[in-house]
Amino acid sequence: MNTRPALTNNARAHEQAPQILTVVPDPEPRRRIPTTTWVSRGIDGAALALAALLARPALTPTIALVLLGLMALRSTGIHPGRLSPRLSDEIPSLVQRVPLAMVGVGLIGGPAIGLGGVARLSVLVISLTLISRGVFYEALRKLRIRGHLLESVVVIGSGPIGAELAEAMDEYPECGLKPVGFVDHAAAEGSSLPYLGDITDLHEIMKRVGSHRAMFAFGQARESE
Repeated sequence: MNTRPALTNNARAHEQAPQILTVVPDPEPRRRIPTTTWVSRGIDGAALALAALLARPALTPTIALVLLGLMALRSTGIHPGRLSPRLSDEIPSLVQRVPLAMVGVGLIGGPAIGLGGVARLSVLVISLTLISRGVFYEALRKLRIRGHLLESVVVIGSGPIGAELAEAMDEYPECGLKPVGFVDHAAAEGSSLPYLGDITDLHEIMKRVGSHRAMFAFGQARESE
């Protein structure tokens, strides 16, 4: 997927590089897991259940297959920090983690599974995971393009960099981000998005607009702020 330099920012100097972070404006912050992450984990669980159904191991190895498989897959799929998931980024970690989990299944299952069974289970789990995730990622991309499942983002900095970032997010909704306004010491003229307030009121602003993400564009506010 092609992205604007404002998002990848490989050509800009480090001090101007935009940064994305999650901000939870509650007095007692609690970890927030996006809906897409829960759906992705459910799809992984379904892929493991199908693998167990096709392989038909005994009850104990089946339970081990699902539990160890979920542990192996959890760190390889969608998580809150990822914007645009791609299968090509996940294949190396899947090839590394899934066989290790299946070795554990083989140890629990004993001679009934053996090394051949471990290899077959590894190939089966990796294949089903890639197929199910591929279908989900494509569906997610299409939903985002139509304006669904987008996360609200507050852009900190109303200058040219902030404006370019907001424009890029609008132009590439498949990244899953929707800019809702700018936060800075002062409003910029001709802005396409509303000025939400001063950066010192960031937490209150994010509570008001219902956003948990902020993107720093380093506008009129200093980096230390």
